[in-house]
Amino acid sequence: MTSHLFAFDSAACAVAPEQRLIYKKEPESGVDRVRPIIRGRPRAFTPWQRVGIAAGAVVCISLIGFGAASAWQAISVSILISRVKDPESAVRRDATNAAALELSKCGWRPSPFCDSLRTVKALIAALKDPDAEVRINAASALGFSRNPRAVEPLIATLKETNDEIREATRAMNNRAVVDGSEDADSGARCAAAEALSEIGDPRAIEPLIAALEDTNVSVRIAAATALGALKDRRAIEPLIAVLKDMDDFSRGQAARSLGSFKDPRVAETLIEALRDDWLHGTAAETLDRIKGDPGVAGQLIAAITDPDPRVRGVMAELLGGIDDPGASKPLIDTLLKDPDDNVRLNAAKALVRRGGPASEAALIAVLDTRPTRDIANWLLNSGNPKLVHAVKSRFSTTVREIEIPRTPADPYSTH
Repeated sequence: MTSHLFAFDSAACAVAPEQRLIYKKEPESGVDRVRPIIRGRPRAFTPWQRVGIAAGAVVCISLIGFGAASAWQAISVSILISRVKDPESAVRRDATNAAALELSKCGWRPSPFCDSLRTVKALIAALKDPDAEVRINAASALGFSRNPRAVEPLIATLKETNDEIREATRAMNNRAVVDGSEDADSGARCAAAEALSEIGDPRAIEPLIAALEDTNVSVRIAAATALGALKDRRAIEPLIAVLKDMDDFSRGQAARSLGSFKDPRVAETLIEALRDDWLHGTAAETLDRIKGDPGVAGQLIAAITDPDPRVRGVMAELLGGIDDPGASKPLIDTLLKDPDDNVRLNAAKALVRRGGPASEAALIAVLDTRPTRDIANWLLNSGNPKLVHAVKSRFSTTVREIEIPRTPADPYSTH
């Protein structure tokens, strides 16, 4: 406790050298308590001194144990909130950044910031600040607060246009911000989208869906990310639309966000996306996340006859990780006999993974009918004694020396 108080004394004395803080011990209760006794009058500070004050305040909040010196914490909160409204932009930036830092800790320890209505109101007001970084920091801090009061102001920030920001900054005669307001506005909207996903309020869904058509690609990506985190089924069709019509980066994030939904519509769209050079890898990863759903598993099995070998190869790999016992049959009957070497290799890997007598018999049969060097090597290193013996008994030399016809590797294979 003593070290904490000394830390606070250093920061507090930096606030105003003329103001002295006196500690008073109350032995009757056995608890160290502190009481501020203000002497003298406050003085004016330079902007950089005020930056130091804001930083000192958040250090005090972090160091002093909650409940042990709540009076000092309240003073620190007041100092920091006052700096959020400071006339100097550098001070406001540091203060809002410090608030975001403190609020980010609310999930694992108590803090007077977490439930402070004064803090939330000050940060909501900062969403209209003419400085871009202040607006971004304020939005992030409000997301960490998870306070429902912040939802509507954050939605308003998400909907703001560059023209609105420019008009607001012109009204405040802030030419520097006006000149860079286009990038600034998109940054604030991105931060607002992320904050809305942190709060998790359903009121944010429709505005985030609308933001999928924002003119800025970063905002579209942030909105798609937020919708994936919120997992509201209203977002499925809008995300599918982005996957088909928007720029490549937005499409990629939409594909990842669709992985939050185990829905047949999602699986169908992602299977189609496997044919897209840009989306192939992302779509495969996302399908892997949702393959355990019974409806999705059925669609994967149905896609094993797709005309594109890239699609069939991914289906073979995914079927190896499905718990459904029926997934072995299409691997044995169809994919292990595929004309494409890479599809057969993925099917062999999947059957090794699934195991069982039927899988072992099918894999041994491949060695007698359509072996490839890759399949033989995979079975030799599978750790399955029966498969290892089957390879060694059929080839007198090492597998690497076996002359087996082999087609060029598929550049889109997931392995």
